Amino acid sequence: MSLPSRPIFTYNYKDSLVFQDDFATGINSSGNIGELGWLSAGTITNPSSEVNHPGIVLVSTGAGASTLARITFNASLVIDSSLATFLEFIIRLNTNDINTSIRVGARDTVSSFDPANGIYFEKLDNDVNWFSVTRSASTETRVNTNIAVTTEFVKLSYIRVVTGEDHPLRQGVTFKINDVNVGNAHTTNLPLVLVSPAVSIINSIASAKTVSVDYFQMYQTGIIR
Repeated sequence: MSLPSRPIFTYNYKDSLVFQDDFATGINSSGNIGELGWLSAGTITNPSSEVNHPGIVLVSTGAGASTLARITFNASLVIDSSLATFLEFIIRLNTNDINTSIRVGARDTVSSFDPANGIYFEKLDNDVNWFSVTRSASTETRVNTNIAVTTEFVKLSYIRVVTGEDHPLRQGVTFKINDVNVGNAHTTNLPLVLVSPAVSIINSIASAKTVSVDYFQMYQTGIIR
């Protein structure tokens, strides 16, 4: 079964895995966030919905310096990064400055900001654009998307295609911002381990940095059960 470029969220559990979360339900304690019960670190609140963004989780570092704040599935990891996958978050970085770093996608090592393996978008302290990253065993391919980071809502997506699969993207990881491909597909440093969907933010000074998470979806195929 090949991975569609824009999945329809009905699936056969024997070979596929699907998740969606609008963050319109649940409470702000770790393990109870959103419909999927995301785990968290940092300060989590549930602000009111905004026009066209029903359900929002606000993830904040708080005022202490070098504080990691995040939402993730769980620390034991659940997603096989080697399988064909479509993953997407809609987020808004509320503090876009030289003391804010953020990663959005999937990763292992969820309890620290720097993963050993992952597929994600990132903005580090001194970056002004989004970068796409594939990282395996602490070696990474990092590419400037040339798309500026803003304080507006943005849709960040990737499609992981398995080599040899019947798919128009053929192989590697294609990154998209607001449904538009950014750069060439990554074909190096593709992780092959279990990872967790995650949004992680960290501050480098004693000032709160925040990200609003509006939506998450993921479709994976290639499972045999």
